[in-house]
Amino acid sequence: MLRRCSRAGRRSSSWRPARDRAGRRPPPRRRPVRQLRTPTAVPAAGRHLEGNTMHVRRPLRALAALALAAPTLALTAPAVADPLVHHHGPLTDLQPAASVTDGARGSVSAWETSDGTTVVLRLRGLPRSAAGQEYGAHVHVGHCVPGNGALAGPHYNSTGQPPTAVSDQTEVWLDFTVGRGGTAYARADVPFTIPSGGAHSVVVHALPTSPDGSAGGRIACLPVHF
Repeated sequence: MLRRCSRAGRRSSSWRPARDRAGRRPPPRRRPVRQLRTPTAVPAAGRHLEGNTMHVRRPLRALAALALAAPTLALTAPAVADPLVHHHGPLTDLQPAASVTDGARGSVSAWETSDGTTVVLRLRGLPRSAAGQEYGAHVHVGHCVPGNGALAGPHYNSTGQPPTAVSDQTEVWLDFTVGRGGTAYARADVPFTIPSGGAHSVVVHALPTSPDGSAGGRIACLPVHF
């Protein structure tokens, strides 16, 4: 038995493929190249895979919901109205002496609201050395005339002239503080509207506004025709 196994082992180890009639050995067999399968991508939400093709399903329900909500969103979106009054340009100098407003520019805008009027004052070109300083500003009935602050007249007051009450609820006070960049911003919301032709300027004063409405000398103004 052992001899037979050893002979069979020797035969198997010395085995060679048969040759053809010309004495040539057949070429060795090549193993077929195994193709690697491309990893399947994980389908995202709203997608599914069929074979090697990816199909995208549109979320029809979401689109329908957006279509229904669009009119509602349009109605609830806040509308920004154009200002009723707007002016921008260089400030008019009302006094010959040097002041903080020399060379500055500004703009005034006013909107009528359901509660009255909103007035916004913006200034730029102020000296940075004046950062942190506060100045008074008010809507006046008169016009801006270079070098003559008296022609700007009194503050506009909703109670009339002479006024029966003076406060930030009967007049438009726009006191501002100079920022580090030489800019300033002020906003006043008052419970009244200014009739057409009722005011023509915003005057900048040398001091902050006191409770009685005074704010020192008039140093500059912007022409604004309400």
